[in-house]
Amino acid sequence: MLETAYGRLRDIWPRAEIRVFTWAPNEIQRTLPGAIPVSPAGRGGCFDLKMFGRLSASGHPLSKIFSKAENTLFDRAPGLQTLAARMKMRLRGDRAAAVVVSALQSTDLFVFSGAGMITDPFAPEAIECLKTLSLSKRLGARTAIVGHMFGPVANDELKTVCRRVLPKVDFISVRERVTSLPFLAECGVRTEDVRITGDEVLEQICQSPLESRPRNALGVNVRAAYYSGVDGATTSLLSAAINRISQQLGARLEPLAVAHHKEDDDSVALSAMAAELKNGSKGLESPQGFKQRIAGCRVVVTGSYHAAVFALAQGIPALGLVFSPYYEAKFKGLKDLFGAGCRYVDGRQRGWDQELQMTAAELWANARYWEDELVRSANRQSALGRAAYEELRRIVEGKVKITPAPTLEPVPTRVASEGV
Repeated sequence: MLETAYGRLRDIWPRAEIRVFTWAPNEIQRTLPGAIPVSPAGRGGCFDLKMFGRLSASGHPLSKIFSKAENTLFDRAPGLQTLAARMKMRLRGDRAAAVVVSALQSTDLFVFSGAGMITDPFAPEAIECLKTLSLSKRLGARTAIVGHMFGPVANDELKTVCRRVLPKVDFISVRERVTSLPFLAECGVRTEDVRITGDEVLEQICQSPLESRPRNALGVNVRAAYYSGVDGATTSLLSAAINRISQQLGARLEPLAVAHHKEDDDSVALSAMAAELKNGSKGLESPQGFKQRIAGCRVVVTGSYHAAVFALAQGIPALGLVFSPYYEAKFKGLKDLFGAGCRYVDGRQRGWDQELQMTAAELWANARYWEDELVRSANRQSALGRAAYEELRRIVEGKVKITPAPTLEPVPTRVASEGV
């Protein structure tokens, strides 16, 4: 997603200085030529830029007077306040925060690129990112949130920040509408101005030819993490179900590890599933390499949203595993845009393992039926994504907005028996 956003922005403004917040500067410089890495370490110290220190702090007898003076000064001359704040940061030795403020001061466009993190499991990270965007807006930058999913959100602090920040963002595009649009409307955003573009990663999948190879594998991904609802007991049941499906279909299993973080390493979860999946995941891959492996699958059963996206965009049916509200929202949004070639099974309901086996068998038997429809849908979404960036360009350059892109209509639900 980041590669797509960077590539599109670089195409629009080839001479722009593009900075990227990252904890992996070497990786960014390797994969995004010309990008300037900026450490996020100082972001948390940037949001309370006090000119008068304790005098404007809550609890001081004169806080109302000095706080009001600060707010007025910030509104009329934010650069002056941040200059003073930066000097104070340097005096205190908080150089990381000073670097971030300095970077934001010289920013013309702040882009919060595609993710599914404006939701309860990632509330602290989401709040910090939104506050950083808000600060850049106050310092005079245009702001955009592209390719995101918003919600589900019950966290009060995150809701408060969203309601304060989101209505002021200059441009928003979302990768799904089922959950995102109602939440944005609740936050005071005009949803008629929000663009629905599908996932940013579709650009990389759709721009290269489809792989021509036999599709005889059952792709498998499991996401065992605090935010997925999958634990050891669930993994055991999934293992039994996946092995039954493999035997029933006579399909080899293809391990599809997406996440490789310590707290949610897909390869670890897959190793516990089946002997065929153990040590079968090849570690962190390029998007192209991951695409090529999925191309050999006839159906993908996945707990990872992006394993489903890579499959669907190549005309391969995907069956999502839902064990939390977060993943229900993800797969419900995908099904809305891709139609009946995308399904999900709710693991919070009784009999889910039997439903998983029956649905996988149906998708396997009728995989070719949905292929063209899925590819067409992916191409439509990718084109809308490119059009959204063109609209963003015109907003940033002060031109009249282009005519909104055509509405992305839901894919009509069809059953495999039609026309077969």
